[in-house]
Amino acid sequence: MAGDLVIAGGALARHAGDIFKTYIELAGGTSARFAVLCAASGNPAASFSNFSGKLEALGIPRNHIELLEVSPVVPGWERGAWAESEIQKLASADGLWMTGGDQSRITAGLFSKLGDKSLQASPLLSLLRERASIPHADGGLAVGGSSAGAAVLSDPMICAGTSLGALNLPLSDKPGDGEMSDALCLAPGLGLFREGIVDQHFDTRARFARLLIAAMTEPLERRRLAFGIAEDTALIQQGSVQILSVVGKGGVSVIDTRGAERRQLADGKAEIAGGVFHYLTEGDSYSLSNNELNFSAKRKIQSAEAGFAVLQPIAVGPLSPYGDLASFVCRMLMDNRPEELFRDPATGWPCVRGLLCDSLPDWSVPNAQDDSNPLFSGWEIRFMRTDGQNTARESSLFYDEIRDAYSCSNIPFRIFRFSAHLV
Repeated sequence: MAGDLVIAGGALARHAGDIFKTYIELAGGTSARFAVLCAASGNPAASFSNFSGKLEALGIPRNHIELLEVSPVVPGWERGAWAESEIQKLASADGLWMTGGDQSRITAGLFSKLGDKSLQASPLLSLLRERASIPHADGGLAVGGSSAGAAVLSDPMICAGTSLGALNLPLSDKPGDGEMSDALCLAPGLGLFREGIVDQHFDTRARFARLLIAAMTEPLERRRLAFGIAEDTALIQQGSVQILSVVGKGGVSVIDTRGAERRQLADGKAEIAGGVFHYLTEGDSYSLSNNELNFSAKRKIQSAEAGFAVLQPIAVGPLSPYGDLASFVCRMLMDNRPEELFRDPATGWPCVRGLLCDSLPDWSVPNAQDDSNPLFSGWEIRFMRTDGQNTARESSLFYDEIRDAYSCSNIPFRIFRFSAHLV
């Protein structure tokens, strides 16, 4: 059974009130009691003060909000997850919120190490997993988290890496010097969100390939969906009705890698093909019971209504219109005239192209040092629209006129290594 979760993408701002109101409702309303875990923060007391103030502003009495004294960086709190006082706080709470910072600190506070690699759950984590597995209405615990507090909800969790590092480098067995370290690092998470792996700050930090590679580390026969959550946005899991939905400014990118594979091409370069992309915004939902997407709150946009006629758009960085991934796919691919688009030679489908370049030029290639014609290398991703051709899943675009928000579904993609001369 699924519980009630609020998985926020970080940088909560204008839509924080809507997200926290949803969380409070899932926990039983303003009479509910809340425990707050600030273990991810380097200053848990300050983090708690900030978050508790937000709950109080929404009508939660101050004496209904308690800080869990669990932290690997606060002297005396290192074993808080084994303390009866903290276990009782969680046992009497209706909701638990985990604040941002470094997700590895959360797991350090909730697990104990057995040998080099084995981990043992603390009594607090065991209780958390038990109560978070059922809806609050059935006696469970509503759980929410933002940024690091969101990343830790899946298992495995992403604890470091960039998209370029995930594509180019082997998996790392430990985080680098900071969150933006190149190599993708995965670690055991709390496993409260069972539908797949999640990533946060997804829109602003270009984490598509990072999440894609993370999802593909799972064995193909057990592979799940992957969810990238935009900033000031939350993915909501309502356990009682088995529904995932979206609240907030942006959207949730859903990457389906269950048919994807990574292979070597004849020229020695790598390719990932067979993946499918969906983008959900407020008003859309995903049913956990039948694995169906629902966009009924929006109007489906037909190809004949295309608002753009942009010839073969390519996104290469901050000078590109609609440069963030979701807007680029929705506007330049799905709201563009198909006849204007480049056709992917491998499939024949209209597509848009995005480029991610390495350190340039590529000195490993002969004649790359020719300044008059330097050779550049990197990765290209192509998002395609099927329009019902040769596939059971038609690419579709949906529009909410009131919120001016787009969503899309069933967008195939392929990503591959390239080398090209600049001139």
